[in-house]
Amino acid sequence: MRRQGFSSRWVETSVGPVHVYEGRGLADEGTVVFLHGFSASGGQFGPVLRRVRPGFRRLLALDLPAHGGSPVPSTGPRYEGLRDGMFEALDQLLPFGGRAMVVGNSMGGFGAIRQRGRCAGGLPP
Repeated sequence: MRRQGFSSRWVETSVGPVHVYEGRGLADEGTVVFLHGFSASGGQFGPVLRRVRPGFRRLLALDLPAHGGSPVPSTGPRYEGLRDGMFEALDQLLPFGGRAMVVGNSMGGFGAIRQRGRCAGGLPP
């Protein structure tokens, strides 16, 4: 990912740091966020990020807690820790009221749907 121009950073959450790949796209606006499934990492989205780079200004791929570069939460790899770490990281990465396309597969797809509900004031966490 770094060879493709993505920076690597960590966002502090209540369950521990969450690793994020972040890159600049070629468009003037728009953010896309990729959330992976269980036993995967944000790095798996490298080929997809290259393909969508022309259509977005900002590209993000998270390593959910206990995956990729994100350590196991202090509470262990339990659903609540994974969920809380993901949502807290997204809350910090995405400006309030801002728009973003959130894409996920498997467990990440569930997170993407839940994040949509959180932003719209719908689904409970």
